Amino acid sequence: MNRFSILVQWLIACCLAASAPLWGGEPDPVLPMLERMAATLQRSNYQGTFVYLHNNQLEAMRIHHVLQDGKVEERVWSLNGSPRQVVGDSQKVTCIAPESDAKWRQSRSEWQFPIWMPANSESLRPYYDFRWLEDDRVAGREVRVIGITPRDSYRYGYKLYLDRDTAFPLKSDLVDERGNPIEQIMFTDLDLQPWTETSGQTETLQQPIPSPEPNTPPQTQLPETWAFASLPSGFALSARETRADPLTNRRFEQYVFSDGLATLSVFIERLAPGEGLSGGSGLGALNAWGGQIDGYQVTAVGEVPLATVSKVMQSATRAVSRGTLTP
Repeated sequence: MNRFSILVQWLIACCLAASAPLWGGEPDPVLPMLERMAATLQRSNYQGTFVYLHNNQLEAMRIHHVLQDGKVEERVWSLNGSPRQVVGDSQKVTCIAPESDAKWRQSRSEWQFPIWMPANSESLRPYYDFRWLEDDRVAGREVRVIGITPRDSYRYGYKLYLDRDTAFPLKSDLVDERGNPIEQIMFTDLDLQPWTETSGQTETLQQPIPSPEPNTPPQTQLPETWAFASLPSGFALSARETRADPLTNRRFEQYVFSDGLATLSVFIERLAPGEGLSGGSGLGALNAWGGQIDGYQVTAVGEVPLATVSKVMQSATRAVSRGTLTP
């Protein structure tokens, strides 16, 4: 055997050794890594800077996430463009735009940002395929890359770049059916501190979480007035509440649906004469579809394909006549 053949065989052997699993040929488990990611996000204090690419716009943002006495406090604020910030806890988040005096709240179930994964990833298997992709490097750290591919056309796919040591998600791509990124989030620096019994006693946000304004109309529950007969497979109701527009004081119902990863909302309000929007529209990953049913405007909105919001909106029906909304 000549020297060249020996070198070729040595090179092939090195490549095979590098690509082989470290535990003797067993398949590399993806879901346990995702569950580590969920645990890291839930049990760590961290702060860092990330960039958010969406709708051909690039934003730099700062996040400060604190776990104190078993409860989450979080603040995200913009570093470029108009000043904006989001503050939240385990129950709700508040979005603030000081220049326009705009302030609005939503439940925590609607806000999973910048990157999120449910604790029980196994429940997602009927709707998504999970597989390892080629390793990479993000924010100076070695990462393992997981591809999440939907099994139907009613949800987007994902690419998650998880820190090899901690499973913290340093980068996330939301991708369309062709695998092209629709929006991307990437940390450029990160200070990660695993939670301990003493860390939550000294770590607090610099500013308190805003409390509701005295004149904010209360959020109340009404009897179930709407049903959704034909949801895409895997989507189920995760939250429902009645809210009021802070500018017009008009009440509307909001239904939140999720498959455990993708989320969309349906907003329902009584129509005034001459009002009403029909059809679909989209901006980047966000799609909406609206229509009128029995004198109500019904609009489905979410970071899901247009076919999904269309199907959900058109499946809405009035369930009962009691407890209806009033202008």
